[in-house]
Amino acid sequence: MRYKRGFTGMRTDEHVRVGGTAVMCETEKAGNERVGGGCEKTDLLHLINSLMQDEEINLTRLNEELSLLDQLSEIIKYPDIRSSAYFSNLSSVVYFGISSVFQSILSPCSETVLSPQQRQSLSISALDILHSLQIFTLSSQSVHEQEMSVKTPMFNLQIKSVNCSNLGHMVLSFPEKTQEKVPHVIFPIQSSLQSVVQQYFNVNIQMMSFSQSPFISTSALNVTGVVAGLSLYSGVQELNVQNLSDNFQVCVLYHMLPVLAFNLF
Repeated sequence: MRYKRGFTGMRTDEHVRVGGTAVMCETEKAGNERVGGGCEKTDLLHLINSLMQDEEINLTRLNEELSLLDQLSEIIKYPDIRSSAYFSNLSSVVYFGISSVFQSILSPCSETVLSPQQRQSLSISALDILHSLQIFTLSSQSVHEQEMSVKTPMFNLQIKSVNCSNLGHMVLSFPEKTQEKVPHVIFPIQSSLQSVVQQYFNVNIQMMSFSQSPFISTSALNVTGVVAGLSLYSGVQELNVQNLSDNFQVCVLYHMLPVLAFNLF
């Protein structure tokens, strides 16, 4: 079975973008502004889209994709881009580009021949780009931006600002119509979190799930299936959440099976 790479299914500004064409057209309206390295922004986007549509996928091509996506993720941090109407679309190109790379290295349908070490190296690079963009999003989020969510074929991301007094027993889940097997998280009782959040008014909660584990192991211990991550931030500072008197619960619903719940701490 072959799978289709690229930007198919990308959702930005409440419209579904297929093949990346609409995103490219909208971005070109901003003009061919010069960016670092003398490359034009629209040229960079076309290079990314061209690589995504290429059916010949190998280690060199995947490294090229990651390099271009890394460049784009740095470009959209420029103040003029962050404050423009194109920030959302450009961020989506990065997110869906990373998802496409993960499809090539993680999907059981992928025909890309890579060693476990090569897959792990590519996965780490892709995760680093994601983490950098997420931290930037947290740092630039205004008080009026209460929630942001991204849904791609390989992962889901949600960043949500919550009043600290409302964390106890809160249920955090991805929006409806998300892919199957995505988890939801039940927070511990309010009193157990007090020592962590007592000095803050609001915290940013970041939840992420992967349909396939991006942590590729060469040892006998191999993580497979759905992987979820949860972090609490004040600004860009990640809060140290451990040794609580109550537990977080992560619940994953599998087809034909009841909800599975286990404790994080």
